[in-house]
Amino acid sequence: MRSGPLATLIALCAGVLPAAVALWMLVHHWVPVPYADEWKTPGEQIVSYYRGTLTLEELCSQHNESRKLFPRLVYLAVAIATHWDVRIIMALSFALVCGGSVLLYLLARRCCGSPLASACCFAAMNVWLFWPRQYETFVLSIQGELFVPPFALAAACLVNLSRRPTWWKAGVNATLAHVSTYTVANGMLVWPLAFPIVSAKAQAGAETNPGGRQLWPRLAYLAAATASIGCYFYGYQHPPLAPPMVLSVERWPELAAFVGRWLGDLTLVGAPLVAGTLIALLFTLLAATAIWRCRVNGEWRQHYPFLVLGLYTIVSGCVAAVGRLAFGPEAAMHSRYAPYTAFLYIAAAGLLGSIHGQIRSRKVATLWRAACAIAAVTVLVMGVSAFAKERSLLAETTADRRHLLQVVRWSKAIPANPDLRHLSPYENTTAVIRELDQLGVLYPPLVDEQLASAVSRPPVDAATTAGALERVALASSAAELLIEGWAQTPEGGVPADCAVIGYETAGAEWKPFTVIETGAKRQDVAARFGSDQLLRAGFKGRVLTAGLPPGELTFRAWSVALDARRAAPLHGAPALEFPPAD
Repeated sequence: MRSGPLATLIALCAGVLPAAVALWMLVHHWVPVPYADEWKTPGEQIVSYYRGTLTLEELCSQHNESRKLFPRLVYLAVAIATHWDVRIIMALSFALVCGGSVLLYLLARRCCGSPLASACCFAAMNVWLFWPRQYETFVLSIQGELFVPPFALAAACLVNLSRRPTWWKAGVNATLAHVSTYTVANGMLVWPLAFPIVSAKAQAGAETNPGGRQLWPRLAYLAAATASIGCYFYGYQHPPLAPPMVLSVERWPELAAFVGRWLGDLTLVGAPLVAGTLIALLFTLLAATAIWRCRVNGEWRQHYPFLVLGLYTIVSGCVAAVGRLAFGPEAAMHSRYAPYTAFLYIAAAGLLGSIHGQIRSRKVATLWRAACAIAAVTVLVMGVSAFAKERSLLAETTADRRHLLQVVRWSKAIPANPDLRHLSPYENTTAVIRELDQLGVLYPPLVDEQLASAVSRPPVDAATTAGALERVALASSAAELLIEGWAQTPEGGVPADCAVIGYETAGAEWKPFTVIETGAKRQDVAARFGSDQLLRAGFKGRVLTAGLPPGELTFRAWSVALDARRAAPLHGAPALEFPPAD
C-alpha cells in the first residue's frame, strides 16, 4: 500500500478520533461517587490505611476472584492526594487506555509494512478499543484494571519481537505478568502467553552453542510464574457472591452460547450471539490464514502479537462462561466485559493488516483492500448505531449515579434510605461511608450537621414559593412509590440541588426517608416564574416502599441548596394508607 504522508496523517487522525469522542463522553458523564464494588475495594483499604491497621495481607486479599494488590496501591495514592475523588481514577484509567493505544500503534508499525498500512491498521484497532460500549467502562473507575493484562501482553509481544537478550526479555515479561496477575484474576494468562522468545540473532548463537545463555532465563521465568501463581492460590476461597462453576461437559452448548453472547455484546447489535459467532469465525479464519502463511514463508513474527491477543480473549471468555453461566445466559451481556472482548476485534483487525503486509500479488492485494474497505464501511455503520444506543444507556447510568451521589451525601442524615441498597451489594457500605467521612477522605463529603438538623424537623405546610411535593403514589407493583414535584432554592430563581422527602405517622412522628435530585424538565415552572433557569427544577423518582411503617402516612418535603446550606419547606402533603406487612 503506497501513498504519501498526507494519507497516512489522515488515517492516524481517523484513529485518534474515537479516543477524542470517548474522552468527551467521559468528561460529560462522570460523577464523583464510588459505586458497587468500589466501596469494598478500595473503600475498606482506605479506611484501614487511615486507621493505621492496613497490612500486606489485606492489600493482597481476595476481591471476588482477584487479588488487587497493585490497583489498591494506586487507589490509596489517589485517596491520600485527592480525598478519593473517583474522577481522578477515571482519568488515570483513560490515560492507561490511551497508553495502550500507543502500544497497539507500535505493534502495527512492527507488523503491517508501510506507514499507510500501519496507520490504517492502527485506526481499525483504535475504533474497537474506544468502541461506544466502552463508555460505561470509563465512567466506573475500577474498570480500568481490566485493561492491564491485555496491554501488558501487547508490551510483552513488543519485547519478544525486539533484539534484546533473553534474560532481559524474561525479566521484563515476568514483571508485566506478575503485575497483571495481582491486578485481575485472568492476568495470570499473561504468564504463558508472554513466555520469552529468543530473537533470530540469539537463536543463531544458540545453534552454535546449545549450552549457551538461552535456557537459564527461561527456567527463571518458569520459576517466577510458579511462585507468583502459587502465592495467588495460597488460601484462595471461592467468592461468596459468585455462583458455582459450571464444569459439566454436557452443558457445552450453553457454555459456547455464553461465550458467543459475551463476545458479541460489545457491538451493541440486536443479536449478540450472532455477532459474537461471526467475530469468532472471522478471527479463526484469519488465524488459520496467518498460520498457513507462516508455514509457507516462515515469517511468523508479523502475526504473533495478534494471535496472542486473540487467544487471550477467547480463553478469558471460556473462563467467564465457566464462572458466570450459573447466573444465566443474560449475564454474558454486560458492559463490564467490554475491556476483555474488544481485544478479539483488535486482534482480527491486526491480522487483517499483518496478512496484507505479506501479500506480494497485486491482484490479491487489491481484493484484500476491497474486502477491508467493505469491512470498514460495515464497522462505520455499526459504530454510528452503537453510539446512539450507548448514548441512551449512558444517560440512564449518569442519572442513576447522580441520584446515588445524593443518597451517599445524605446517608448519615437519612440512614434508612431504601436506595442505599442500590449503592453496593456489601452490607457494611454505610459504615464505610461514615468512617471515610469522619476521616476526611470522602469526596464530596456528607451534608453538614446544619442541613441534617434542618431536615430532621417536619416542614411546615404553608404557602411557599420554594416548590411543591405534587405526587406520591404507589406504582403498579406496590413495591415502589412514585414521587414528583419541583423545587427551587430558598432565594428563588434557580433549581434546588435536591428535595428531601419524609413522612409523618398518625402519631405526628416525622422521619426523612429519601432524597431526590432535581433535573427533570418543568416548562410550566419556568413559564410561571419567567426564568429559563428553572426549566430543570423538577424532581421525579421511584423509591422502594420497604421499611415504611403500616398505617396512614403523610408525605412532606424540603427543598435543599447544598452550597448555601439552606432548606425550605415545599408545599403539599399527599397521604397514603399502608397495610400491615404479611
